[in-house]
Amino acid sequence: MDLQSRKIDFVQKFLTLTDENAITRLETQLKEEVSLYEFDLKKRIMKSEKDFENGDTISNEELVRKYNG
Repeated sequence: MDLQSRKIDFVQKFLTLTDENAITRLETQLKEEVSLYEFDLKKRIMKSEKDFENGDTISNEELVRKYNG
């Protein structure tokens, strides 16, 4: 099953839940996952800004060569 199908299946199952505690647990889990993602993203941004300030950069051409072979 592909990711899109899994997400649809999850939402359909979620909509049938009647146990408020189960919904609360899933909400908490989702908030934690989003917080971790945002934290990781902020760390990467801060590292990129520091790299830029220190001149640790490469040109667009170098980037294209690196990843396009």
